[in-house]
Amino acid sequence: MAIYAIILEEPTTPQGEYAIQNVYPDAYKIREGVFLVHSEDIAQDIAIAVGIKTKDDGSNMSGVVFKLNGSYSGYAARAMWDWLRQKEAMPR
Repeated sequence: MAIYAIILEEPTTPQGEYAIQNVYPDAYKIREGVFLVHSEDIAQDIAIAVGIKTKDDGSNMSGVVFKLNGSYSGYAARAMWDWLRQKEAMPR
């Protein structure tokens, strides 16, 4: 499994955050419109699942999905680092 960052371009849209939390109930919310998710899917499938991209290339909302490569640094809430550590420790 991999960790992905989902960033909504218009984070004030409640449907986007609801879709992410509905599809990925264990998603970690960094801030409004920015989430980390843990999934076996590829980025395109995640974008489709949360409504950023539809199968017919129509768009429900603007956003992007990035696959994280396990190399990151910064200053953030301890809970986020704990979430990352827990997800990285899960078997692939």
